[in-house]
Amino acid sequence: MSRLAYLNVWDQKSDVVLTSPQFRRQLVTLDSSLADQTAGLWVRPSVTAAYDLNAAGGYALLWPSTNNDSGIAAAQVLASGLPVLVNRASYLARIVERAGMGIAFADLAAVTAYLARSNAEDYQALVENAGRLSAFVRAGGFTSHAISQAVADINRLK
Repeated sequence: MSRLAYLNVWDQKSDVVLTSPQFRRQLVTLDSSLADQTAGLWVRPSVTAAYDLNAAGGYALLWPSTNNDSGIAAAQVLASGLPVLVNRASYLARIVERAGMGIAFADLAAVTAYLARSNAEDYQALVENAGRLSAFVRAGGFTSHAISQAVADINRLK
């Protein structure tokens, strides 16, 4: 019997210490085309992207186009500690909303409308939850969980 496991979220292991991000009515993204579409701030993808996103403050815009998109950019955004505004069609929507660290939207117009009415109190609640998931991602939590699950599955097959 062959079993495959897919890890949809990658960790962004890092020892960097992040501060609590600043409330700003701005979108920050690692995707330059999204920054152009939303008048958002583009952060250049790099090994320091999680730190750079955190330092920029505001809301991270993570807009994968399909349910199957994944990658390092998602891990860097989740590791940043910023509240995340995400595409409802993405598998990340469930993760972000379950963690209470962001909101899923149907389209970019809804994101822009939310941003205009956002406030510091709601932002802070999202930041607290984002900080918990951020620490988990930076510590390699998803990978550790996947390895533990794989070992448990193998032991059940014996």
